[in-house]
Amino acid sequence: VAVLFNINLAFQLERSSSDLKGRFIICDIKTNKSFSLCVVTIYALKDDDPAILESFFKLLQDFIVTILF
Repeated sequence: VAVLFNINLAFQLERSSSDLKGRFIICDIKTNKSFSLCVVTIYALKDDDPAILESFFKLLQDFIVTILF
């Protein structure tokens, strides 16, 4: 998976995380106007290993808690 941004968007990558197989990416970014975003992309098949989704949701929860507090 990949996350693509418009070339005109000025931003700073605060942190990111992904799995070793490249199935998901979670990114915290801050724009030049101090706007923060959590950008997430995932590629999961319905017959994927449940551990991949468990790992994804655990990491996502950590990102969301950090953003909210």
